Amino acid sequence: MQTKEARGRWGAVATLASLVGGHALAQTAAPVDATPVTVEADAPATPLSIAADPALTLVLADPAEVQIDAAGGEGRDAQLQVRQNGRWIADDTDSGPGTDARVHAFLAAGTYEVVVSEYQHRAMTATVTAVRLPPLEPVARVVPGTRPVTVEAPEGAWAREASVEVEVTVAREGDHRLQVSARAPSCSPEVTVLRDGVQVDRITTSPGVPIDQIVRLPVGTHRLRLRDWNGHACPMSLTVRPVR
Repeated sequence: MQTKEARGRWGAVATLASLVGGHALAQTAAPVDATPVTVEADAPATPLSIAADPALTLVLADPAEVQIDAAGGEGRDAQLQVRQNGRWIADDTDSGPGTDARVHAFLAAGTYEVVVSEYQHRAMTATVTAVRLPPLEPVARVVPGTRPVTVEAPEGAWAREASVEVEVTVAREGDHRLQVSARAPSCSPEVTVLRDGVQVDRITTSPGVPIDQIVRLPVGTHRLRLRDWNGHACPMSLTVRPVR
């Protein structure tokens, strides 16, 4: 596995590892010298050149569910942000082990920037990895207009671990009503609508409040990912009906 280095603001260093499937994180940030500068009270303004945080390039040839981790060594607190063409996609501070950052996202094919920083802007050596996650096996298959199905979302420490997927086959394009109700009033159902491996909608409610949402589904096979927003085990009932 090839690794690269990128240096950026505050002398931060990121070691980059290849992404599963041959997609790689490539170096885009140039080395800089973070020399301390003194600012004196009541003195004229001091010019200061501040380098950008390391911006690493992630290239995906096809849509993927991706997990990106940044681990800061020596007690450092790594931060992550994913952008595309300057547009925010996702960010994270502490979703990984300890204070490590973890971004979990469904990404379309394309080129993304993975920006690494340290929470207190200290010098840092961080290890950055990106992994393309395999699809979840559906626990049920649904044809719109048929009887509701019951699924059991498991307990999980993070979103994917607490999720199950249902496959939905649509024969006629149109609006469909998604209804999800949880048996336990403490559950907060969440549904992520996936089309060709890309997230097109995410619907979340408060504890004890069922989901009742209209979404447009084209002809084909789609995935609905269900979980409790807090990651607790949660039995749910799912209904998909065409809107006439």
